[in-house]
Amino acid sequence: MEIKTNSLAGETQVVMIANYKENELYDVLNGITSLGQLADVRTQSVTASGITTPLLMYAEEKVALQFGTQTTKIFTLRRVMARIDVYNEIPNTAEKPLELESAAIVNPRQYIYIIPGNEDAFNIPVLKEGFNPGTPGTDPTRIEGLYTHETANDGTSTTPSFLCNGSYGGTPYPHII
Repeated sequence: MEIKTNSLAGETQVVMIANYKENELYDVLNGITSLGQLADVRTQSVTASGITTPLLMYAEEKVALQFGTQTTKIFTLRRVMARIDVYNEIPNTAEKPLELESAAIVNPRQYIYIIPGNEDAFNIPVLKEGFNPGTPGTDPTRIEGLYTHETANDGTSTTPSFLCNGSYGGTPYPHII
């Protein structure tokens, strides 16, 4: 990113947020005037169908600015979401195959703050029903691309879990992780 300013000099904290328009945060972010206000901005609430894509991403870097001089800084964007992929690596034998049927996130956080550090992160409510269901694609041993909010847990709140449905030797085999 290249930054040129005629009004600021010295070291400053720059926060870059990608895909904010697609995640319905344009108006919210347009009203931000300080880093403190930014700490309270959260993602839109999720629904049973899952998380909005493209995924919301952010980066933070300290940048040294000089009056009238162009400064170049490389930012490494990070997803605000966690991705879960399921790979069935248990050998499938003819007599007792383990077959993946579906997967879903259970008790996901309804939203998350877009930058880390908000002290209220443990008190985010969960969505009571599972969401972001996935099924195997062309490879029946894989379910890829389930997204959920990254979650802090202090041990007192409901923890998001992962439900994997399948069958083992023809018997239903649901498993919660």
